[in-house]
Amino acid sequence: MADLALTNFRYDGAILSSFALGERDTVISYADEVVKHAPFEDSLLAHQFSLRAMTTTGDQDECISKGIGILRQLGIDIPLQPSRESVMKAMSTTNALVSQYNWDQIMNLYNRSLDESVLGVVKIMQAFFGSCYSQSSPFCESMNLFV
Repeated sequence: MADLALTNFRYDGAILSSFALGERDTVISYADEVVKHAPFEDSLLAHQFSLRAMTTTGDQDECISKGIGILRQLGIDIPLQPSRESVMKAMSTTNALVSQYNWDQIMNLYNRSLDESVLGVVKIMQAFFGSCYSQSSPFCESMNLFV
């Protein structure tokens, strides 16, 4: 177990270094190795930087496709073909949930600290959202609502 943690630590370092140097293919290669060999929970950083590398180099479609797959693995239900009805239903559900709280209660949610796994999921969503937004993808509005 310690060997796996050390290997993941080394790969994470290599991924971060390669990303900082702008080496997209290297980032994706290292990230793919982590995804192949590490438990899903331990591969969130690799997924995040793989998506970010795709977004920054203009591979929006590949990022969107991979991002949807990752979010589905996380249990986030995103329809294959977002329709007006599915978006409206998600908006109604979101409205019903949000309307249960007042402004101060909602703002206090932001003051909470997040554990690493939740933070990893949020960063994956941020990386994925950039490509959705730049491509005007129908998954852009869906992603925010189906979470």
